Amino acid sequence: MRKLILVLSISICLFVTDGFSQNDEPCEIVSVEYNIKNTSHGLSNGSIDLIIEGGRKPFNISVIGDKRSKNKLNINLTRITDLQPGTYLIVIQDNSGCRKEVTTEIK
Repeated sequence: MRKLILVLSISICLFVTDGFSQNDEPCEIVSVEYNIKNTSHGLSNGSIDLIIEGGRKPFNISVIGDKRSKNKLNINLTRITDLQPGTYLIVIQDNSGCRKEVTTEIK
């Protein structure tokens, strides 16, 4: 019984330290298309609509470069709104840990 608990404890520690579960399968191709709505006269009303194909759901989407507040991390939305003009890095990670990065600009 103690040996089983020790093994589980080690397994959990390794998972937390790694941050990702071990997966020997190759990443599926994740295709990302996006539509941009630019801002009106410099307001914070720009948006990006993502179309994600391939990969394994659910997706974690992080938007880096959001000037109006903190970066939006680990959101599960494919419509990102209230963006100011600027350059944004969008990181999409699927349930297997496969990542796709897209850089885009809101004008």
